[in-house]
Amino acid sequence: MDKASGTSDPILEDDYEQNLRVMSETLLSLTVMSCGISDICLRHCPKLEHLEVESCRILRRIRLRKCPFLVKVSVSQCPKLDVVAMTKDMGRLPSKRNRILFLQPMHESNDDPQDVKNGKNALATSKFDAITVEKTAFQSTVPGYNVCVVWDDGSTRDFRLIHRQIVYRWLNLITNINNKLIHENLFSKGPGPNTTKQREYPWGRKIYRIQGDIQDGRFEVCSDMPWMKDLWNAPYSSKTAGPQYKGLYRPENRGHTSSDICIQLLNDVIHERLSIDCHLALHNFAIYMHISQDEINY
Repeated sequence: MDKASGTSDPILEDDYEQNLRVMSETLLSLTVMSCGISDICLRHCPKLEHLEVESCRILRRIRLRKCPFLVKVSVSQCPKLDVVAMTKDMGRLPSKRNRILFLQPMHESNDDPQDVKNGKNALATSKFDAITVEKTAFQSTVPGYNVCVVWDDGSTRDFRLIHRQIVYRWLNLITNINNKLIHENLFSKGPGPNTTKQREYPWGRKIYRIQGDIQDGRFEVCSDMPWMKDLWNAPYSSKTAGPQYKGLYRPENRGHTSSDICIQLLNDVIHERLSIDCHLALHNFAIYMHISQDEINY
């Protein structure tokens, strides 16, 4: 029995190769579970919107080629997965819609969680280099995206599912705000910074970090999405707010239920930004990384 994936497939060789290549004009969703596959390549899937891969213990690579409508990718319990390459492929899809990558690779811990110098991640506890994941997300992503990386070390599955939904709502909220501001001719639609030539942190972006506690662990958000940090710190709306919640920013609990409400709250921040930069990227790319080891059966 493999401890990370919980599977007992008959593949014994570490370097075993079994490739899955997918070409389909009509495929909308693809799920791959508990398979002895080492390489998945989506060669031509023009309508694919969702990909889920779970418990494939020898899976090393997922290649995203022609899948322009892919919005959500979820990969869990695949301990050999090349997370950096997965991040790069997802971030290089055309910036014509919001996209989110959910990862729970179940890697072992090698990094120093205290290494926060020069913006390094305080929750870097995985076998892969967490700093390289962030650098890849912010530096290699094609122009036209704001980027958000969320690290979650909580252990409760139900909360993780809720947090994933919350992060996806962030993307839509920021897009709606930016779209409204562009439509009102306050800002113009811009591709965002060209980060490919930026070698050092913050890779040409205005990056901020937010850290805090969740129900059974801690989280860290690293992002350059405009407005979100200010909305996170904004007061609750007395008319529409729900119960106060400690943890990840929940727009509906703050009463931030529409772009109009948010723009009113952000009035001073918007005018301040106009004096610095009059361009906004319309879409967002997020990575939600769960880094706890609670599902390994020892």
